[in-house]
Amino acid sequence: MDVIDKGFRTRLSDYTKSPENAVLLTAAITSLMALTAIPLDPSIATIVILYILKIGLNVYCKYTDRGDGGTLPPGK
Repeated sequence: MDVIDKGFRTRLSDYTKSPENAVLLTAAITSLMALTAIPLDPSIATIVILYILKIGLNVYCKYTDRGDGGTLPPGK
């Protein structure tokens, strides 16, 4: 993801502050689906959102950047 939509980043931040609010999670999923250039199944979008929330958006963007060859973060 070269350029992250500011609204998407805000939605993730809002959900992180209030994870008990399912509406905020749904908003983040919907936002991700709107950002993708291909049709994305909601269940896959949910998995992607939960993964991004777990590792952090900056880490996700760093390791999915095309500039580094798409390498994954090293295991600890």
